[in-house]
Amino acid sequence: MAQSEDNRKGRLTLYYGNKNARRTIILFHGYTGGTADFGELPKCLAHSLNARVLVPILPGHGTRVENMLSLELNDYIQWAEDEVLLAAQLGYPIAVGGHSFGAYIAMLSARTHVPVALFTTLIPFTLRYPYSLPCARLLTRRKKLWPKYFTRQEYVERSKIFFYPSMPGKGLRIIIEAKKLLQRTGNNIFCPLLSIHDPHDTFAYEKSAAQSMACTKSVEQIPLILHGGWHNIFLSYKTRDRVTEEVTKFFSRAFISYETKNSKQYSKDTKLVTAIVPAYNEGQRIEPVLRALTACRDVSEIIVVDDGSKDPPLWIRKTFPSVHLILHKQNQGKGAAMETGVRATKDRYLFFCDADLSGFLPEHAHGIIHPVTSGHYRTYLGIRSNAEQQVVPLFAINTGERCVLREDWETLPAFYKKGFRVETGLNFFVKKRGGKFGYEVFPYRQTIKEKKYGFWTGMKERGRMVYEIGPAWLRIALYDFWRELS
Repeated sequence: MAQSEDNRKGRLTLYYGNKNARRTIILFHGYTGGTADFGELPKCLAHSLNARVLVPILPGHGTRVENMLSLELNDYIQWAEDEVLLAAQLGYPIAVGGHSFGAYIAMLSARTHVPVALFTTLIPFTLRYPYSLPCARLLTRRKKLWPKYFTRQEYVERSKIFFYPSMPGKGLRIIIEAKKLLQRTGNNIFCPLLSIHDPHDTFAYEKSAAQSMACTKSVEQIPLILHGGWHNIFLSYKTRDRVTEEVTKFFSRAFISYETKNSKQYSKDTKLVTAIVPAYNEGQRIEPVLRALTACRDVSEIIVVDDGSKDPPLWIRKTFPSVHLILHKQNQGKGAAMETGVRATKDRYLFFCDADLSGFLPEHAHGIIHPVTSGHYRTYLGIRSNAEQQVVPLFAINTGERCVLREDWETLPAFYKKGFRVETGLNFFVKKRGGKFGYEVFPYRQTIKEKKYGFWTGMKERGRMVYEIGPAWLRIALYDFWRELS
């Protein structure tokens, strides 16, 4: 039986099953739908998979349709990402699914919080006539609310549950915006994906399933066509049993696969990713970074190497007991601090992260780490939103937030493991040896040196950094570039 909880900020979520279950499933309903959009699916998933199934109520929903008029696409996306982040803090695997507009919400939430699996039903990717007409968006702006079309039988079934008989005129624009956003950013979706559609759907063509999946880099893509005749295959008597069965089997395989890979048979000492944070005179600035890393489920070990700070951050051992703090007696430079961190772990995947970031979140760490651990990239960088990184590309790719393979670090010549030369060397050798090299801009920032140390001292430190990078580029141009060609 469904229970409701007001988790925070007045957000209401229905949940099924055991609240303490080690599996979580989140289902997002349609634009003018409700928690009943999924029929018996939530109960079945909770019972069959021993999972905690959450069906959050979208913002503005559950009361009057007029309450949706002020909401935009970003409101729904931010809300969904918050819901997934809240569930992810428990540390258990998560699967997500969505119906119609909720399918977009589910897919877009999977860009930053990677689920073990994702399903969509009747995603409105390629719209039917007349919704596909260029003038359709203009027409919908003329009226705030438009009546929805239902077959007689579908109307009878929907009358048994909460539903809206009309939808905001801006809904079509929001759906088109969601499609464009998926086309631009869907390459950050890597999890297994099941997309179900109905050739008789009155809103979108059946090819929407394959076309929406083509926007992603999903490791497993399963299109499925069912014949229900309605815009909700969970309510149609022709398809509701089949779709429930297919989704349950799909999620079951995904959870079992995830749990097998992370089971104790791989040894408690075998870790996936180690985060290494070199720090020098950072004081309390490192605390938000450590909070983000400890909340990131991709990171299994965190090592902070204090490079001879005047006031060593010994408080870390008390505030973050799981973090391994290593102290250099004297300042040896950033490259040496990173080398110390690498020697302290045996993990293959290394995530380097600067200590002076503001606005850095667990999903940012995940967005940098997952492209490498999933095998899609050999090195992946996080580009900050600082002005100098946006204006000068050379500064951008020398960012300190990067996930690399251990073998690329170990084969890096010792010359580059000194001071600030290290990022330049890693970039060059990974790309020159044929490794796939990628990056993404994230909305976190770095505290500039002029603010940390004062203007003149900060300028001096910046000059020293540029001075140390110069010999790295000189060696690449005069020696390593030609050696790698031979």
